[in-house]
Amino acid sequence: MLMWETILETITQIRKHTQRGSININTNGSKPDAVEKLMKAGLNSIRVSTNSVRKEIYTKYYLPNNYRFEDIIESLRTVRKYGGWASINYFAFAGMRH
Repeated sequence: MLMWETILETITQIRKHTQRGSININTNGSKPDAVEKLMKAGLNSIRVSTNSVRKEIYTKYYLPNNYRFEDIIESLRTVRKYGGWASINYFAFAGMRH
């Protein structure tokens, strides 16, 4: 999400020429406001990578800077609100309780 403004411009340019095709991004989901702008521009889906759906485990591993675990959840909800496809890329680590 660090480059969301560039992604926004790219999606905008693509959608000026065609509504066909699906645009997907892989992301950490850290900026729900940016996700909303991307969806309005024509993004179709996101895939958020995580190692846990439990806040305490996620936070200890990723040490989020300038975002909260709740932002990830909100990003996924935002995509669904706009009728897009939201998926989770769930990493499993041996010996770790998820």
